[in-house]
Amino acid sequence: NAIVSVKVIPFAATVSDQTVMCGNTVQLDVSTNYSGTGTLTYNWQPADKLDNSAIKNPVATITQASDFTVVVTTPHGAVAQKNVHVDVSKITFQPQLCLVSVDSVNNNVLVWEKSDGTAIKDYLIFRESLIQTDFYDLIGSVASSAETVYTDLSSNALVQSNKYKIAARDNCGFVTSQSIPHKTMHLSINKGQGNAWNLIWEPYDGFLVSSYKIYRGSSPDQLTLIGSTAGSANSYTDLTAPEGYVYYKIEV
Repeated sequence: NAIVSVKVIPFAATVSDQTVMCGNTVQLDVSTNYSGTGTLTYNWQPADKLDNSAIKNPVATITQASDFTVVVTTPHGAVAQKNVHVDVSKITFQPQLCLVSVDSVNNNVLVWEKSDGTAIKDYLIFRESLIQTDFYDLIGSVASSAETVYTDLSSNALVQSNKYKIAARDNCGFVTSQSIPHKTMHLSINKGQGNAWNLIWEPYDGFLVSSYKIYRGSSPDQLTLIGSTAGSANSYTDLTAPEGYVYYKIEV
């Protein structure tokens, strides 16, 4: 008599946990030790987060850390079940201001570049407190689908300068660190001898200034370039100003 030993290998499935940036898609996948020729069936749950819950490798859109369960069944009724966890990573994009300009009614206008990623929900706008140095108040937000421009309607460039930072918030609520600050210029003018006018302004902060351009005119909307200074300077005296009212503008 001969003795035959038969080793039965249990039907098993394998899946791997993954990490994805919030708002992006991830492809799940399950493998098994099945060596037969029949067709396996798949059932992923929760199905509402997947493009197809009945295939081997469905795609999920992730906006928060999620757990999935897959049940794989052989044509002979053997079942293997596995759980998989998809974690969410914080966004790595760090927004930066391009510049802070001034509109026609002397409100500060912030401009920045948009991220190409899909994970960002909005951009947060911060302005330095008027009563505490280096403390920034959240003053507004801009949706990621909108133009990357924000007008601070409570600012007045004729009165004072302001310092701003921005940050990005993703669809999962993560917020990036705040950007490098940008501070606007504030121009003040005092009378010199004769028709001369002395211009003094606060330097622009946020990037290396190459030069400042000085404009003069008889009205705010009719200004002509009359001079320039290096970016290291913050004053200019106009010795040849005409009599009467004159208007000045400084451009970085």
